[in-house]
Amino acid sequence: VKNGRWEKLNVNRTKHITDNLEATFRYKPEPGEYYMYADFKDGEQEGVVRSWETIVKYKYENGKRIKKTYTYMDYEANYSEGLLNGPYSTFYYNGKPKYSAHLSMGRLDGRAEHFDEEGRMSDFATWHLDSLNGPYGEFYEGKKTVEANFEKNKLEGKYSAYSRKNQQLILEVTAQNNIMKNKKLFFVFNEMSILFLFQKNCFSFLNKNCFTR
Repeated sequence: VKNGRWEKLNVNRTKHITDNLEATFRYKPEPGEYYMYADFKDGEQEGVVRSWETIVKYKYENGKRIKKTYTYMDYEANYSEGLLNGPYSTFYYNGKPKYSAHLSMGRLDGRAEHFDEEGRMSDFATWHLDSLNGPYGEFYEGKKTVEANFEKNKLEGKYSAYSRKNQQLILEVTAQNNIMKNKKLFFVFNEMSILFLFQKNCFSFLNKNCFTR
């Protein structure tokens, strides 16, 4: 039965390996290497879990292709009795947040957010024990494109979509218990965005970014 700190190290080298796994990882880490640790109690994960990895990115600077190596923490989560419980976060190589959520004994509970590599929010949703419940929004390059509200996984109230070009309103729907009550279309410089599908007057949610743990 596992108790206490558990560590895992993957390295591609044979030199500078010691019993201190974290120190080994941090000594000139190479692409593809990673290190993580987790705490256990009576065989179940209990407490914080963190992991780091090293990757290579190619960027253009002054017209030249430059190779850069990044070592960063890519994952951080909290466990209780073997279940995700509390803050949950993933990160990009540049340290910017990628995904942030809160879980209650394995179930999404509270606000969950996705971000792009620049740190700008891509979308957010409000959850209550794995059920969409509250405000929802989508963004393009940090600018709002969708806002809506859900109750018990069903669209409730106003759903609004905005132009990516100038954030003008292009679509507005009012729904009750996932049933469309009325719809307004706004044409902005011939731009029209189809952000959802109506089937038999019912709302079917189409979201390209799935909230997963």
